[in-house]
Amino acid sequence: IMIPGASLEEAKEIMRKVRKVADEGCDRKLELWATCYTSQLKDYSDPELYEPLDGITIWDFDMRTIPKIVEGFEAYEKFLPNKRKMLGIYLYDYAKGVSVSKEFMKAKCEQGLQWIREGRCEGLIFLTNCNICTSSRMIVFIIFFYYFCLYIRWSCFITVKLIRVNTHTGCHGAKVGGITTN
Repeated sequence: IMIPGASLEEAKEIMRKVRKVADEGCDRKLELWATCYTSQLKDYSDPELYEPLDGITIWDFDMRTIPKIVEGFEAYEKFLPNKRKMLGIYLYDYAKGVSVSKEFMKAKCEQGLQWIREGRCEGLIFLTNCNICTSSRMIVFIIFFYYFCLYIRWSCFITVKLIRVNTHTGCHGAKVGGITTN
């Protein structure tokens, strides 16, 4: 939970106010979740900061090894044992400027699904803030989706339909098995 320019005490007060507004301003329970990076746990290690939250999403920038992801996830489990958790999975390695490898994607999905089966994780979140625009990136996404469907034993088929081509970048948007990317 990073609130630019705020001290830890100010951040805790902001989180309490957000919770209060969410509780009083909605006619139904509004869940509050925060993005947490494994590399920043030591910087935000006051459990009181997380009290207003219903859950956290756990992300790691390390796109090389699954043990680092396991280590980071387990650190948050120990730190916030009663907080609901989801695992964040990047489709793109921003440090290298390339899509993650299909081997890494497969391994991370398998790890996340194991945690779901064990009741340690409520779900997986897949993210890329860039266009899935080259054919290799689209192939990695399609492979990921295929493996994901296999591992959770969905019976599905994969269809790819080009939606548009950006003439400036050559990027394609596509609909893949009901998920729209652009």
